[in-house]
Amino acid sequence: INPGNSGGPVIQEDAVVGVAFQGMPGLENTGFFIPPPIIQHFLKDIDDGRYDGFPLAGIRVTPLQNPAHRAFLKLAENGSGARIDSIMPMSSAKGILEEDDVLLKVAGYEVGSDATILYDGNRLHMTAALQGAQVGEKVEMEVWRAGASRTVQVPMGTNDTERVLSNQYDVPPRYFVYGGLVFTPLSVDYLKTFGRNWTDSANAELVYELYYRRTEHPENSRPEAVILATTLSHPVNANLKVQGRTLVNRINGRPINRLEDVIAAFGSGTNQQHVIEFLPNNGIECLSRPEADRANPEILKSYGIAKDRRL
Repeated sequence: INPGNSGGPVIQEDAVVGVAFQGMPGLENTGFFIPPPIIQHFLKDIDDGRYDGFPLAGIRVTPLQNPAHRAFLKLAENGSGARIDSIMPMSSAKGILEEDDVLLKVAGYEVGSDATILYDGNRLHMTAALQGAQVGEKVEMEVWRAGASRTVQVPMGTNDTERVLSNQYDVPPRYFVYGGLVFTPLSVDYLKTFGRNWTDSANAELVYELYYRRTEHPENSRPEAVILATTLSHPVNANLKVQGRTLVNRINGRPINRLEDVIAAFGSGTNQQHVIEFLPNNGIECLSRPEADRANPEILKSYGIAKDRRL
């Protein structure tokens, strides 16, 4: 697929069979295109004027091919069934599926012991059956639990963790500016501001917060971690030691679990000083409330920022 041809029709004989997508450097006569099922899913998705994307059950399924393990679970040695290894903390399947359930069928497709299904003549991972549904729809699953099979209906949701961990396109960054302090949600797009080798050069606590906390310590994870991204220099913030690239824990005693909490926290209380607490070392900074209130319009004007927030 030559540059500029992406988005054009892919034609086989006299039929359009997809949309040209991309090529791959180093491969001869090879290109990739978006097939009709993906296009049809997208068109149905946006019928309501909103794009939700492809759904996820929020479960991890692993092969179950060890005969001893299958015998322990009282499973027939028929090549069917894969183990649900873990359920993500914010999964829509929580309370319906359980860890150590054995997945036997998904949306009518039999799940093999290698966690694949026979889908349009090909062996694909069982998640292919889930992604045919729309967000909010329920998918029927048959599971083996405590020595017996049962059928459950699992609602399909969106996994915000996956969205945070992927690149965002055509979406302006969200932010809030107060007293020259710029707050924004932690995302992979932000981590890439550390440079090409951001996985090595970014602050370790930021990488951990984004990639590992939800699975290692779900009880302490936040729906949306917020960071002080940078500080726009002004006399009101001249004495602050923390200038940016730091996780925000609390503001004026209020936990910060999403960007909207930052706005609410600065608007709360009557103390003359705002108290901002950071992670991982519990650093504290104070900002004069009346001085920050007065300085904010001036800072926005000086730096050419039209609005103090984009949510």
